[in-house]
Amino acid sequence: MIRRMIVIGLAWAGVAWAGAPARIAALGVDVEETIVALGHGDRVVAVLDGAEGLDHAARVGVHRRIGTEAVLATAPDLVVAGGQAGPPEVLDALVGTGIAVTRLPETTDLDGVRAMLRSVAAAVGDAPGGDRLVAKLDADLASAPKVPSSTRVAFVYARGAGTMLLAGQGTGAHAAITATGATPVATWDGYRPITDEALVAAKPDVILLTTGGLASVGGEAGLRALPAVSLLGDGVRVVSMDDRLLLSMGPRTGTAVATLAGLLEAPR
Repeated sequence: MIRRMIVIGLAWAGVAWAGAPARIAALGVDVEETIVALGHGDRVVAVLDGAEGLDHAARVGVHRRIGTEAVLATAPDLVVAGGQAGPPEVLDALVGTGIAVTRLPETTDLDGVRAMLRSVAAAVGDAPGGDRLVAKLDADLASAPKVPSSTRVAFVYARGAGTMLLAGQGTGAHAAITATGATPVATWDGYRPITDEALVAAKPDVILLTTGGLASVGGEAGLRALPAVSLLGDGVRVVSMDDRLLLSMGPRTGTAVATLAGLLEAPR
């Protein structure tokens, strides 16, 4: 137990241990994408449902509904759990088996992305790779076009017209919008259900959704037909981005910011 705790602590501190793990359970989109970007995707034996690529890896559940037995069946010698991985009792059970487990906090800003990249790299025994990914992230951010701060953006998380939330501070979407130079309209923390009054009062120039979210409300025409959006009139622009690219705070975050900046700059 003591040795396992030391291993976990070293990984979190950014120190790789001798004998890099050969079988890794990557529990989180950010974790999965980071390990692939490091060039160690062949060592991943377990991922969450919906993972792209890594067809050789078993699917072991979704975010906060991971199956203990499903993970154990892949015989990992390291579990790297992203900030949304759970439930906590599953991760505790995995620790109790003697498997090395690295738990990461939820990532909601660029400094958190940098820390996550370095922590995952250290956990898999490739600390220099983490520095390389951080350098690329910073280079991508530096080369992204800057959007005027006068551009007000509302990120709407939609899963059908009955589930529409407006993103505030402490969310990945808020961090991405801010990084472009634009101004997120929401000042609260986390996500809140949209009301007609709140959206009109926010006065967004652009409504941003994921491509999946926009499709779930019937595309742009369906979105504009909703009362909360129709009140804004034709002057508001609607743009969308790939779900994983926009929302996963990981090695592609610099690319996501640059892509978003291009969309926000583009003429109607």
